[in-house]
Amino acid sequence: MKRSLTFAAVALFTAAAPLSAQIMLDIANVSGAVIQFVGTGDNVFFVAAPSGPDTGFDFKITTPTSPLVNFRGNIDGLFTIGAITVSGSLQEAPVSGSGTFSIWDGATSLTADLVWLDTLTYRSIGGLNTDSALNLSNFTYTGLNQDLADLRDYGNSNLGSLVVSFQFASSKSLTTLTTDGQENSTSYSGTLNVIPEPSTYAAILCVLSLGVVGVKRWRGRKALAA
Repeated sequence: MKRSLTFAAVALFTAAAPLSAQIMLDIANVSGAVIQFVGTGDNVFFVAAPSGPDTGFDFKITTPTSPLVNFRGNIDGLFTIGAITVSGSLQEAPVSGSGTFSIWDGATSLTADLVWLDTLTYRSIGGLNTDSALNLSNFTYTGLNQDLADLRDYGNSNLGSLVVSFQFASSKSLTTLTTDGQENSTSYSGTLNVIPEPSTYAAILCVLSLGVVGVKRWRGRKALAA
């Protein structure tokens, strides 16, 4: 009986395990590509490489252990920085607007809808979506690459987050970046993270709990029989 209960718990956990898998991909701008801030209009957007082998692309995947390493992609859309909150050297603001995030497989792109939600600067560093909020949705992909197909499926059944960080050579506050007439650009990096839904975590914990309870009950009956 003990073995049956243990195997049942393992089997249930294994069945639930694929839903809990996490996909994490690091990205960085390709040579010549930048994140651009335009003070007039309080806008931020991404500019693709204008020349060279990565012409037309914004970033590449840099996770060395991923089959998607060196795949290239784009971050499209025009985003607007809202009212700035100042706390010493830290400046934060909401970000409005929408765009798309895409990864190119050589023939077809995986795409997802993108919003940034917030931005901040602290002296010379800054970021977008700094709370790692769920800002990717509606993943689509019709190509043949299985890893991108998996990313599409996990992105649509779970929750997707894209965070970007950037750094200037000298201090650049949001106030400076949104001053009329100012134009500033720099390199950037980021992380795409597709994580399980909270309900998935709960389901897995429930499965494990059922297995533990079953084993405890079996032990209890065995002790009484003895």
